[in-house]
Amino acid sequence: MQQLERLRNVCDAALENCTSFTNFVEQLEEHGVTVSVRATKNRAKISGLIYQIEGNSVRSEDLGRQYGIAGLARRGAHYDPVRDLATVERCLATKAEQDSMLGATSNATSQPPMDLPTTVRSQLAAFGTDPFEIGIRSSERSKTTHRTWSLEETVRAVPWLQAMNASGNDIYVRPGDYSKLILLDDLQQESVQSLNEHGFEPAVIVEISPGKYQVWLKLPRDVSVEEIIRATAARYFAHTFGADLKSAGAHHFGFLAGFSNHNPKLMLADRQPPQVMLRGWSGQMMSKGAAVVEQADRLLDYQGALKAQKERVAVIRSWVGTEWADKSGKILLPPLEEYRREAQNLLVAQGAEVDWAKIDRRIVRDMLERGHYSREQVVQALVQGSPNISSLKPVNMERDAQILIDESLMAKQLNDVPEDNMSEN
Repeated sequence: MQQLERLRNVCDAALENCTSFTNFVEQLEEHGVTVSVRATKNRAKISGLIYQIEGNSVRSEDLGRQYGIAGLARRGAHYDPVRDLATVERCLATKAEQDSMLGATSNATSQPPMDLPTTVRSQLAAFGTDPFEIGIRSSERSKTTHRTWSLEETVRAVPWLQAMNASGNDIYVRPGDYSKLILLDDLQQESVQSLNEHGFEPAVIVEISPGKYQVWLKLPRDVSVEEIIRATAARYFAHTFGADLKSAGAHHFGFLAGFSNHNPKLMLADRQPPQVMLRGWSGQMMSKGAAVVEQADRLLDYQGALKAQKERVAVIRSWVGTEWADKSGKILLPPLEEYRREAQNLLVAQGAEVDWAKIDRRIVRDMLERGHYSREQVVQALVQGSPNISSLKPVNMERDAQILIDESLMAKQLNDVPEDNMSEN
């Protein structure tokens, strides 16, 4: 009962300010709920809905009449056969995927469960973007020809692609806008199942040869994802779930399902090329996609800070200063150079156990006490030179420098900072 109530709450939230059936489905997917539909052959009418939540299927009839297709239309999620066609194609596929996708034994020599144009349409629709780059690669000449087509243009080109494939060419695809997609290659079936179990549900699953899979993962639509963060997330997935690290990303091409794979390394026992099978085409976003983006962002911050710290320590160790005269004509070092000079001396004095926070407090106190440097100059010296303040975000670096100065001044007032030379500690 609690799960039904949660599902109703998710549906109610998705229906607030809802403008279409597609909008409703997308809102549900962002909360980890997917939808299957029963529809007429020409897709003109939807006759029933099935919601999937936490591995369980719930019919709209069991959830309540207001969550059926007629009830949704009254609340703004009206179904338009033209506007919502791609969404319905995805939703039709979801039920078939859950019935037979990964539980059945793989058989790459069998015919696909649908005709070739429908297979192509289902895979492309699941990406949720248009147009696409189609790659036709000759396995003999290692040369790839590219075409940029819409979904409908690609479907119309299926007979030509089929002829090219029969001539020994492999057929690949890459969404034109892949900014929210991650491709993982050379996965085992157990790894694909593990992705699902951990909340990283694939939007597209393609079996490229018996027991070997490519999957496309979809990141949340409302989360800003920089290329470097997406690449970091891709490497995390590849490392964790055993995919090919060199192919992890989204800028790579993946196989287009329904055609033969002519890779010599993947030939079947009878030396025939295996058929590329479409095993999953839900098109859904990962339910834990936002968490992955956040984790990748934190990892980049840590890696960047660690790299910056090592670089700054190296500069301090090899420092050779230059003189600088202030307004009074007194010979001084520029603030940053003075920081590095003192840091070098204190670094030698501390030996193996280096406490950069302690070094910074000592330098801050000395530079301010002499009266030759302003607080702002000391802040900038810390921001530009301190290994202890090496965040990727400049606003945080200046904030940390200000805090360190306040702490140093307060510690001096409370006699918490020892006056003796640090080499004696």
